[in-house]
Amino acid sequence: MTQLYPKFILGLDLGQSRDHTALTAVDLVYSDHGLDPATMERKRWPKLRLLFAARLPLGTDYVLVPSHVKRLIAEVQRRQPFGSGSKVDLDLFIDAAGPGRPIVDLLNAQRLPASVRSVHLTGGHQAVRHPDGKLTIPRRELVANLRMVCEAGNLRIHPGLAEWPSLREELLHLSLTGGQSTHDDLAIALGLAVWPAAREFPKLLEPHPY
Repeated sequence: MTQLYPKFILGLDLGQSRDHTALTAVDLVYSDHGLDPATMERKRWPKLRLLFAARLPLGTDYVLVPSHVKRLIAEVQRRQPFGSGSKVDLDLFIDAAGPGRPIVDLLNAQRLPASVRSVHLTGGHQAVRHPDGKLTIPRRELVANLRMVCEAGNLRIHPGLAEWPSLREELLHLSLTGGQSTHDDLAIALGLAVWPAAREFPKLLEPHPY
């Protein structure tokens, strides 16, 4: 039995001239393993499900990105099991370095039913939340968190996800420090969605005990 939790997180990695802009969406589920005979509490464990992953065509104008994001959010709302009119916890984490700042402004102007979170990936050693709400996250930490969640078996891939072969290849070659010759846009977009989930639910970093 799986108990659903109304939490969805989107990751958006903005491409440069040679990279795609990538979008991902994950939701959180709890697997239910019955009662603990010692404590009589329910044995539940969090998992993430990758519901959506897509690349926009190379050369897509940045001003068109918000409309793509808006469609993705509408799709997430249609898929969620509580009814499209239900209020859910939905956050969008966007790599706001470089061209990202005006895109954040455009997204906010859309009045999306999501909290838009600006992220700057750095070479530092500690994640910091600034007074203006911006997050600076070491790329090393973002990638390490993503690897740990995957290796713990706490990320499920939606059956038939078209971009999964490309994403899997990116995950295999994803660098902690960047500078790799292969694309990493889908993996970074996924990392942007997984990082806040792992911060809020640290058990996602641990192997499933049941």
